Amino acid sequence: MGKFPALEELSNFKDIRLPSFPAVGLKILELIKKDEFTVKELAKTISADQALAARTLKLANSALYSPLSRVDTIERAVSVLGTNTLKNIALSFAILDKLKEYEGGDFDYDSFWKHSVTAAVAAETLAIRLPSKMDDAFVTSMLMDIGTLIIYLCRPGEYGRVLSGMKETGKDQVSVEDSVFGFNHMTVSKEILQSWSIPENLYIPIAHHHNSGATPKKYTDEVRLLALSDLVSSLCLEGDGADQSVFDTIREMLVGSYSFTDDEVCHYLDDVAKKSIEVLESFHIPSDGIRPYSDILHGASVELSKLNTGYAKLVMDLKDANERGERLSDQLKEANKALKEMAFKDSLTGLYNHRFLHEMLDKEMKRSERDGRSFALMIFDVDNFKQINDTHGHNQGDAVLMGVSRIISKTIRGGDVGARFGGDEFAVILPNINIGGAEALAERIRYKVEALNTSFKAKMNTNVGFTVSIGVGVYNVSKGKKSKNDIIIAIDQALYKSKAAGRNKVTVAA
Repeated sequence: MGKFPALEELSNFKDIRLPSFPAVGLKILELIKKDEFTVKELAKTISADQALAARTLKLANSALYSPLSRVDTIERAVSVLGTNTLKNIALSFAILDKLKEYEGGDFDYDSFWKHSVTAAVAAETLAIRLPSKMDDAFVTSMLMDIGTLIIYLCRPGEYGRVLSGMKETGKDQVSVEDSVFGFNHMTVSKEILQSWSIPENLYIPIAHHHNSGATPKKYTDEVRLLALSDLVSSLCLEGDGADQSVFDTIREMLVGSYSFTDDEVCHYLDDVAKKSIEVLESFHIPSDGIRPYSDILHGASVELSKLNTGYAKLVMDLKDANERGERLSDQLKEANKALKEMAFKDSLTGLYNHRFLHEMLDKEMKRSERDGRSFALMIFDVDNFKQINDTHGHNQGDAVLMGVSRIISKTIRGGDVGARFGGDEFAVILPNINIGGAEALAERIRYKVEALNTSFKAKMNTNVGFTVSIGVGVYNVSKGKKSKNDIIIAIDQALYKSKAAGRNKVTVAA
């Protein structure tokens, strides 16, 4: 028996041709397998395909990643989102486009890809807030059911027996596939990805996402995330037809495995639905049928009183269904209002996240324009951060980020707002301050990080150092009114001047 027995069995028919891996995907994989490659090399590889580059930038600027300022070039996208994230975005587009070339027959391709992309959004939305971020969450979740599509492409007639068997017996997809073919879509997913030379950290979790009991220990977290994203996607797409047990399982996983509160469960599910609509457009997939959690809850009459959310206990014994619906609608309006008022923090560092930072920037600009008071904005990132991740792993990278975050929290004033808005980038809003005071505070942060660098190097016994490069500027409406984007761009340029001057510098925006 060969290396890929399931694929060999599927393709053992005349005129059957398995999908090949996209050429641009091969170039990306070949590049990242090199011991050393530059950001420019990756950006050049992606930018060579103009359509791919345009769609990648659109997704990089979407609500899923929400960069503080607009990302206009692939090279800038790499620095903001990170090499691995951008590589996975590009691979996702390339693989989907390649497989769309094989579409035909009566298979519901739109529903399949809608489920896959929504699952990817669900996984990435959760992974971003985890202490140890799973960089491959998006592409792994998007490809976890690719075996279903491969089986159909090779055996379209026989796959109808799987669908009817599931309907008639009530058995799950994996069990029916095993009985019809002698293997299931998880095995096919694994083998097709292996044949494409996809790294094992992607295909091993995929091979176990319906059978977590057999999962290798090192991939337990990834498999759990895949199983959860699969359920969340089903809930978003099935809407009122979703079984309440699906929601109960999702809630149990979020509360038990990820320490969510009931309020956070509601917000997360709504957030996935909203982001999925935008991301599906980037993939040129119809977004109709995506249901926010609040709508699903109304349609399915889920018993919110059992969730102990803190909202007023719903009266579930109302005789009239319309009255019960009106009551539930009122409760949901109150819930959404409460969620909008919540201030969210970054789970790794404890600082505010980029969304809250934007809200505070808007408030400070209005206050400045109303009262004539100035405020400062500081933007900075960690020098040589990629070297730390590449040399010592993401755990040590996280340790550096937490160390820098503690310095920010201890150094800024009581009314200042410190935030992490992605990767190794940070920002601080400083109300009621002049440029001299802002520059002095920036220098204190720079100096303390440099001191932390010294102790970190001693502890790690390593020569890889880190410092911060800072851009800082003051907005005073009396010197001319500016937009928020203009302010951010000016300070971002000052940050890059600090980089160009040798790093570990503070530069005041012009």
